[in-house]
Amino acid sequence: MAPELVWEELPDGDQPLRVLDPMTGSGTTLVAARLRGHEAIGFDRDPLAVLIASTWVADIETERFTAKAAEV
Repeated sequence: MAPELVWEELPDGDQPLRVLDPMTGSGTTLVAARLRGHEAIGFDRDPLAVLIASTWVADIETERFTAKAAEV
């Protein structure tokens, strides 16, 4: 799904919402919701979709990432 479809429908997170996506797929709705300041909850039966979405919405420790990148 194109992220713009979700982005335009979600309000800014002034009053955070809980967004449920029961067919998460690659996680587009989850990412858009989190970027807008909302709590995002997603489910999917496809293990590959769960892996992709989990990776895309994972929190990253910037300092740790930068240190690992410098190692490489």
